[in-house]
Amino acid sequence: MTKAGRYVALALLLISPWPVVAVDWRRQMKPDLAAVPSNGRTLESPVSSVFSRGRYFQIANFSTGNVAVISNPYRLEQHAAGLRSAYLLLDQRVGIVIARHIGPEPFHNLTARGVQVFTGQPTTVMEALVQLRQGLLSRADAPNVKIHYGLERQGINVPAAPDCPLAGPPPPPSPPTAR
Repeated sequence: MTKAGRYVALALLLISPWPVVAVDWRRQMKPDLAAVPSNGRTLESPVSSVFSRGRYFQIANFSTGNVAVISNPYRLEQHAAGLRSAYLLLDQRVGIVIARHIGPEPFHNLTARGVQVFTGQPTTVMEALVQLRQGLLSRADAPNVKIHYGLERQGINVPAAPDCPLAGPPPPPSPPTAR
C-alpha cells in the first residue's frame, strides 16, 4: 500500500464507525466457553428464569474446567437489558449461551455473531452445563419470549415510548373538528 493509501485508510478509520464495527464482528467466539445466567455465584445456584435478569453470568471453559463468574450490571435496567447483557458476553467471547428464556434483542445479537443459544429448563448452573454436554438442551432457532418479558415477570410496568417501533399500534386518529 502506498503512503497516500495508508493516509486515506487512516482517515476513513477515524471518521467512520464502520471499519471499527467490521473488525469487532470478525472476532472469533470461543466454542468452548458457555455462559449461564444465574442468581448466585456457585455451580449449585439457580439458573435465572430470564437471560438478562440474572445477577451473574457463570462462564464455563470446557477446555480447562474453570468457571468464571461476572456480575450482570444491567439486570435492573428497564430498557435494553438484554442487549447490554448480550454485549457483555460478546466481550467475553462466549460461544455458547444457555438460557431458560431469551428475548429477541439478545438472541439476534448473539446469534448474528456466531454464538449458539440453547434453551431448556435446568434448575442449577451445574445441571445446565451437564445437560449441554449430554445433548439434552435444544438449540434455539428463535427467541422464546417477547420483548420486555423479564420486566413483566418482575411486575414492572414499562410505558412504551411513542416513537418506538415495537411499542404497539399507534393511537387512532382524533375525529375532525367542525369549524
